[in-house]
Amino acid sequence: MRHKLINKIAVATMLAGVAGPVATGVTGFKAAQLTTVSADFVPNPQQFLQIAIGQAQRAAKKYGVYPSVMISQSIWESGWGASGLAVQANNLFGIKVGNGWTGEQIIMKTGEETVNGKKYNIMAAFRKYPSYEASYDDNGAVLRYNPNYYSKTFLENSNSYSTAVKGLKAYATAHDYITKIGKLVSQSGLNQYDPTISWPNTTYYASQNAHTYGAPTNHDVTWVSGNIVKGQKYVVDKMISYPDGSKRLHLAGLGWVNNTVVSTTPGGQQTSQPAKPKTPAKPKVPAPKPVVVKKPKKVKKPKHTKHTNVRYFTTKKSRRLLVVHRAYLYGLNRKRVAGNVAAGSYVNTYGYVLIFGHKYYELAGHKYLAAGNIDGTGRILRRRAYLYNSARRRVGKRTYRVGLAIRTYGDTVSLAGKAYYLVGRNQYIKRTNF
Repeated sequence: MRHKLINKIAVATMLAGVAGPVATGVTGFKAAQLTTVSADFVPNPQQFLQIAIGQAQRAAKKYGVYPSVMISQSIWESGWGASGLAVQANNLFGIKVGNGWTGEQIIMKTGEETVNGKKYNIMAAFRKYPSYEASYDDNGAVLRYNPNYYSKTFLENSNSYSTAVKGLKAYATAHDYITKIGKLVSQSGLNQYDPTISWPNTTYYASQNAHTYGAPTNHDVTWVSGNIVKGQKYVVDKMISYPDGSKRLHLAGLGWVNNTVVSTTPGGQQTSQPAKPKTPAKPKVPAPKPVVVKKPKKVKKPKHTKHTNVRYFTTKKSRRLLVVHRAYLYGLNRKRVAGNVAAGSYVNTYGYVLIFGHKYYELAGHKYLAAGNIDGTGRILRRRAYLYNSARRRVGKRTYRVGLAIRTYGDTVSLAGKAYYLVGRNQYIKRTNF
């Protein structure tokens, strides 16, 4: 991620200039109307804050993260929307292109920092967005869809913004990034735009048959984790209450629901008749829906109930991807099955699954391939490094500096008894450099 160097005095001056809207509580939902900006739009701090509040509350609710942290990041990374990257590309979070990005991009100079605190500049490719709205959405998606790095920023895993901020450790190279983001939230009172979290441990009743979901996000962001039955009671052990009056509740042992499908009274407000005796039998109809995207259902159905630690993000349409590192195939129990895929091969994938939090691409025949062999894993160099080929001979003359992010593929490989990570076709870096 791009590290925006902003003078603290300048930021303090800007905050003083926008103290009015913060203190008077500019509503996120009115501010959310300010979503369209013209090309090369340079807002003043007050305008930017009004836009940020509404957009952050909307995107943060969609992806289940804290609006205050999102607002603070956009301020630091974009310099209140005045940075070159923000003006020319609507990129408010310094998000670089990365693997899988198919949109527009822009090349700009950016400041980086080594683990020893030494600052340097590089030219890097950044994502270019059509609007501020798209930038806030992408920030939420980057956090939510990279749980190995940012799971602590999720509402379900952190009870306050101060805890969530600590989950941004991998977001930027600056050693004080977390401190800056957290301090801006606290000093400017941005946490007033956050939802409140409580632990009621209270019985609620389902006012209709409905699904439960794996995370407190919009339904199209997460997976179906189970079902509730109209008229039956459930224990709510955690509740997230939003400024607009809506709530997301965690049903113990099941998952998350919106407050529109449950009630504190048996009948609820959505029904005036007692539940029919046969109503509890209806879950047998929606029960298979968590696996509607699986192929074929009659083969996978037994495993859906057995493997409770599997989250499905599969699709019917295939996508052709390149396998960079030789890969073994696995079942949903993470045990190897027959077959492997050679490096340099292309495979047709049908979305992916998360097995105990680890991402696997689904292949034909319900076999699974570890995503690290395709997507790679971002790692930070802790020592100066060089490239080697499989014969352990230097490749090129480039020296890779400390603090540089390198994408590695698959597990380590042994070359003459030494452990290396694959970083490209017949290109390796010693494991001890990370």
